[in-house]
Amino acid sequence: MYDNDVLRPASRRLRRNAHGPVNPTAASGIRPFCRFKYAFIPLLVCSALVAQTLADVRKLADAGSLDAQFAMGGYYENGQGGAPQNYEEAMRWYRRAADKGHAPSMVNLGYMYGHGEGVPQDLAEMRRWYLKAADKNHPSAQANLGYMYAHGVGVSQDFTEAAKWYRKSAEQGVVLAQQNLGFQYFNGLGVPQDFVESANWYRLAAQQGDPVSMYNFGAAFYYARGVHKDLGMAAIWYRAAAEKNYPDACASLGAMFEDGIGVPRDPVEAVVWYRRAADQGFATAQFALAEMYLNGKGVAKDPAEAVKWYRKLADQPDYSSVQLTLGQIYEAGTGVAQDFAEAARWYRKAAGQDDALAAVSLGDLYAEGRGVKQDDSEAARWYRRAAERGHPAGQYRLAHAYLNSRGVSGDPVQGYAWLELAASRDAAKYGAERDRVASQLSPKQLADAQKQVREFQAKRGQ
Repeated sequence: MYDNDVLRPASRRLRRNAHGPVNPTAASGIRPFCRFKYAFIPLLVCSALVAQTLADVRKLADAGSLDAQFAMGGYYENGQGGAPQNYEEAMRWYRRAADKGHAPSMVNLGYMYGHGEGVPQDLAEMRRWYLKAADKNHPSAQANLGYMYAHGVGVSQDFTEAAKWYRKSAEQGVVLAQQNLGFQYFNGLGVPQDFVESANWYRLAAQQGDPVSMYNFGAAFYYARGVHKDLGMAAIWYRAAAEKNYPDACASLGAMFEDGIGVPRDPVEAVVWYRRAADQGFATAQFALAEMYLNGKGVAKDPAEAVKWYRKLADQPDYSSVQLTLGQIYEAGTGVAQDFAEAARWYRKAAGQDDALAAVSLGDLYAEGRGVKQDDSEAARWYRRAAERGHPAGQYRLAHAYLNSRGVSGDPVQGYAWLELAASRDAAKYGAERDRVASQLSPKQLADAQKQVREFQAKRGQ
């Protein structure tokens, strides 16, 4: 429709951190998976129980062995060792040992109260048993208390108290306590912000094989947060986490290989890591993989495969650029059958998320009657939506709607005002047209148009 106005690149790259982690702290947050329930591993409870049958362990438990009572609780809680799963029976055995000061049983008893296993959920009772075990310096109980205070579970949220308990646990080597303490130092939650201290706790957890901490320790090197900047070390730690299939690390490592940051540039290797993250549903990697297929980078060019990955993302919030790209692909018939109706559907979705270029593209389809019923009024509505968001192409098209009475009442003053706004953003493209229209207006019309321009710019803070 407007030959001098090229709107649609083959693909518009989603804004993302192409080299470092997608978000250097999001993955390290104080997270719900941080369950420090004392693991039921009967072989480690008491070596004397290794070869014992359930009946033999019960005899030891009845004779007063706290480790055996703890083991019995685990058997019934998990339905193992020949015992049926029975939370009430598990509670009875845990309580029997806990009442005699057995800290691991206190932890599991607290956990069952907190999760309503065998008893009505009771967060106060969960905290009480965790405190009892924590007073015996049990690291899992201390970590669970840290979690409760960090999240306000059964207590008022208190990051200072959370940090206190995480520290006690972390100093005994509990990985997730170290991870969460690193997170609190990184963000200054309950402790002074201290990147050096944060990196140190991430390092300790990373050295124990925790992939989240490996990733965040790598990010510390990438961004020089608490350690010196070292892209090679960042890549080493990202790879360590990626080899454990941690999706954030896979995506970040893929980006480093794509751009040759800290590693030799290798788009084929980039695709390998993007795919590992994308297969886990990691949105940024899915977008990156789609772009690699669309542009034939590291893989054979395959627009249809690109569309497959784009469509996995397209209905997610904040991915209007994916919706826009899908609209462009279907409009152009790039690797798929050309389908203007499908293009209009995707443009509409993106425009509904305030993507101005998508609004312009949808307006064009209405103006030309492609994939939708021809409707100048609807075209002008979408052009206005883009124009009011400052998009010069939308402003240019809306100007011509007013100048040619297409979908709106003719108004040369408004037409010129929108042309002036478009030219103020791209004089090379729109300046000549603005000057041509200006030559046809009276001084009063020009003054009225300039007033409208100033009002619009003031409203947008320009």
